[in-house]
Amino acid sequence: MAQAIARSGSRKLKVPSRSKKKLSQTQTTEDGRTVAELASALTALRAHTTEILQRKKQLNQLNRWFNIALNNMARGLSMFGADQRSIVCNRLYREIYGLPERLTRPGTPLANILRYHRNLCRGSWSAHRIGAHRDLSKMGQAKRLQGISW
Repeated sequence: MAQAIARSGSRKLKVPSRSKKKLSQTQTTEDGRTVAELASALTALRAHTTEILQRKKQLNQLNRWFNIALNNMARGLSMFGADQRSIVCNRLYREIYGLPERLTRPGTPLANILRYHRNLCRGSWSAHRIGAHRDLSKMGQAKRLQGISW
């Protein structure tokens, strides 16, 4: 039955109105579901799809507001996770440190950013900082957020 409906494409099956109730109660698909059960599942799917689309629209709006706030800060901001990968940074952070866009994307390892600076500076400061960044506990300026799980 399901294959027949799928093959019919957008064509509607014409069933006399007296037979509709009988068809929905008696006709089953290969997996044993009745046509009424499938219709009910389709109705539920449509409702969930509408809800998901509404939530996606809300999330997109929140992301736009977040990006506006982040990129209009008067200070450069960056956040890294425990795995030393970038979570977020703003435009001013990128400008202050002269980073190419590819190094400011979420998920970028901190080591890649430090390597970039080492290659620009070729100084002992950057080599020292790369070593310190490998162990965040040695960094006096690193602050760990307590009670937050990512």
